[in-house]
Amino acid sequence: MSTLETIALPHLPQHHLCVGLFKNVKNAAFLRQQLLAGNADFEYAFLDASVVISRMQFLAASFRGINDFASNRMKSHNVHSEIVFSFSPNNNIAESFRRFGISDTTQNVLAIKVLSPEMTAESVSQHLLQNIEAEPVDVSDANFAELADQARLRKIYKLNIQTKKGAANGTASKESEVKELETSILGVMALKVADRRSYIYILLKSYGSNTYGHSQLKTGHPVRSAIHKQLNGRLVLRWVTTWESLLL
Repeated sequence: MSTLETIALPHLPQHHLCVGLFKNVKNAAFLRQQLLAGNADFEYAFLDASVVISRMQFLAASFRGINDFASNRMKSHNVHSEIVFSFSPNNNIAESFRRFGISDTTQNVLAIKVLSPEMTAESVSQHLLQNIEAEPVDVSDANFAELADQARLRKIYKLNIQTKKGAANGTASKESEVKELETSILGVMALKVADRRSYIYILLKSYGSNTYGHSQLKTGHPVRSAIHKQLNGRLVLRWVTTWESLLL
């Protein structure tokens, strides 16, 4: 049986995440009912995994949700609902829950818990494994790519991505398509943030603490591409130069 993953967000050491990815969920209706009833034992960010394309997407949303929670800028009830809201391309809270939260028929679930000092990752993992009737799988990009509904994601984020033809067999590689979709989604998510420089900061920090001073984000990396999309024609050259210097 695969175990859940504990993630320490860079520069937010007091807010660890306990994350689990579950396939073939049989009791999504029960989980949703606990959320609607306000059951504190089930205060999680429960997301439909079909609308999560990669780890970077949920890490960026988690970072922003926790950041808004810590800065008293939340628009929803708690840090977990704020994480769900942070996936949305717009500011319609109810719509974000419908699109990204679980429904009674959700088949695959991403569960995120922001750990508080009195919690342990072990207790949260045990609670999730006991209460979600499903197969836990690794929280990996490969599994997200397998479970993601790319057509649905393009519709939600209003993306018109042209499929590239491969030179050899007339089809683009699946990995390349996923990376291109990830890049576009991160860019659209950035448009919701009033201060795009803050979102760029979030993307960089979500990527990891070694970003600064290292040539980590090479040409073609989804985060670098997403940042370039937001910088292009929107922010002053001084900021572009400053940002680029961080990557050299």
